[in-house]
Amino acid sequence: MNKPRQIKTRLRFDPVKLPPEYPLLVSKPFSQADQPIEYLHTHDCLELGFCFQGSGIFAIGSKVLPFRAGQAIFISPDEPHLAQSSPGTTSLWRWVWLHPDRLLDRQEPMTWTDLGVLSGPDFLNVQTGHSAESVRRIVEENDSRKSGWRDLVRAQLWSLLIELRRLRPPQVLPHKPGGDFARLAPALQVMTKDHSDELRMGDLARLCSLSEAQFRRIFRSTFGRSPLAYLTELRLRMAATLLTQTGRSVLEVSEKTGFPTLTSFNRAWRRTHKETPRDWRRRMLSVITS
Repeated sequence: MNKPRQIKTRLRFDPVKLPPEYPLLVSKPFSQADQPIEYLHTHDCLELGFCFQGSGIFAIGSKVLPFRAGQAIFISPDEPHLAQSSPGTTSLWRWVWLHPDRLLDRQEPMTWTDLGVLSGPDFLNVQTGHSAESVRRIVEENDSRKSGWRDLVRAQLWSLLIELRRLRPPQVLPHKPGGDFARLAPALQVMTKDHSDELRMGDLARLCSLSEAQFRRIFRSTFGRSPLAYLTELRLRMAATLLTQTGRSVLEVSEKTGFPTLTSFNRAWRRTHKETPRDWRRRMLSVITS
């Protein structure tokens, strides 16, 4: 059994320096291999991403979300996150960092530029369809530098924010990440990076300088589920990307994602999806190719 290595970096704050006259930056093409981002981190601005190639998982706050090519991701300020591509693959991204309120020059205290509702356990950060297409268009217009490109970017952003806001019921209060994310960051990084290994709760607790009982209690209060349930969900999400994005057998997928036996994988999968991995794969592939 591989013991988790000591993690020195906890929750890292990565401020983004945006131009004051036009507070938006677009990254160059970024390749993310199957090694995860090495630290759980936050930014001081809205982060948008469009996946041009590949698949994998994002851990955002208390959520574990799969992604694939053609999808976009939305990460609000102060929301802890990290990512990993599917084993043996590389994903290709373009990233956009911006301050919507300054870019759109909106000063009202409650407007469509308010980002508080675009975070927390009830918000689906990974989007397809029109929302994803809007992010891709923002990247393309920024690259083009054609006449009126800044106005087109603002128009795409305005439409996008309204559409995202509609996804969140107005009665749901914004979620603010708790301080315990920082305390649990070393364990979360190892769980994401080494989810295919046998991980012991006592080892993960020691990485956070906590007793195992403290670790389990703080983890449940922060994420709403036990560390083992979170790890199982992470493994199942990665398994889902492998089932739909690769030709690996169900046995290979179960081994690659950390399940000790095929039986334990099938049991966990049926408990979550109410069908076998083979049936789920067949159904999902028929939807994707139709």
